[in-house]
Amino acid sequence: MGALLTVAITLIVGGAVFSYVNGEATVNENRYGQAVAGSVDSLNERFVVADMAFACSPTCNSVSFYIYNNGQIGLQLKQILLYDSTQKVMDFNCGQNSASCTSSGSCGGSATISTPVGSAMTPIPIEGNPVQFTITLTGCSFIGGTTYYLNILGVYGNDVIYYSVK
Repeated sequence: MGALLTVAITLIVGGAVFSYVNGEATVNENRYGQAVAGSVDSLNERFVVADMAFACSPTCNSVSFYIYNNGQIGLQLKQILLYDSTQKVMDFNCGQNSASCTSSGSCGGSATISTPVGSAMTPIPIEGNPVQFTITLTGCSFIGGTTYYLNILGVYGNDVIYYSVK
């Protein structure tokens, strides 16, 4: 009877340990798979700023830039920073569940970004035409002879910096 009880306890404890280890292995495999998928998406996300141009009629308060997606996935933007050499920043956060970018900034006014393309709802297509974005400032303007920088962050972590002198 003692031997039978010992065998039964051994089988029950062994089954419990096996179940626990199997569950933990599944959780770890899923985490590893998600990490690999994120790395692959990061490698497939590639884009460039093709051009940046200031519009001055009658005031210099808007800038247009063009983004070309040369990656292997539809491009979604996470953040757009526009700043000058003194680091005055105009920050555009592109929501993953909306088709717009909201802004905050330090120029004493506000800014809007025109094109909702690049959000989660409308990604920039692969190897299509460059997509134009226009930032229009309200309450301030771009100053001649100043270098302005665009820092654009993709949703998978790729970062592109482009600059132009007004």
